[in-house]
Amino acid sequence: MKITVPMPEAYTVHKIVINQDRGSKKKKDQIAIGNIWRSLDLVEVKKLAETLTKKEQKAFNQYCVDHGLVI
Repeated sequence: MKITVPMPEAYTVHKIVINQDRGSKKKKDQIAIGNIWRSLDLVEVKKLAETLTKKEQKAFNQYCVDHGLVI
């Protein structure tokens, strides 16, 4: 059986973009993002963030500002 797992940077960028819409899971995702952030390849995170739509980039950038995440 073949299993495809996203790279941690892609997973984290996705979680950041959708965080505002997560309702009761929002805080849990914020903790997961905070725990994994220091282990990520930030060059890869930046590359992925540049592929987002303008709306997604806005959500991503706002989350980073609000949570003190620096790329």
